[in-house]
Amino acid sequence: MARFSQPRSAFGPEALAQLKPIFDDVWKELVSEGVFETATFDEGSTRTRLAYKALTFASTDWTEIQMRQLLLRTFRNEAARRERAKSLGRPDPLLRKPQARNRRSPRGTSPAV
Repeated sequence: MARFSQPRSAFGPEALAQLKPIFDDVWKELVSEGVFETATFDEGSTRTRLAYKALTFASTDWTEIQMRQLLLRTFRNEAARRERAKSLGRPDPLLRKPQARNRRSPRGTSPAV
């Protein structure tokens, strides 16, 4: 049997029906506040990230109000980090660079210094 690196949760139709208004309310509030920059805004990927985070929070013991607050805070903080990096002339902190693989030297040799 395959093992997963993270625990998985399943949500029934009733639970998903309760999550939809939370998702919609948070989305509308973030868009109305102008949290997302329209020039660099990718609606599809952002909505996917919001849905993923909503499902992550739903698999814990958070209440609906706490989930709304956490989702709003998460995306507001991300927007603030991006704005700060932009004002300092730094690259977007949320774009991840591929990490270099740790290359091991063959046995008996030492890496060049």
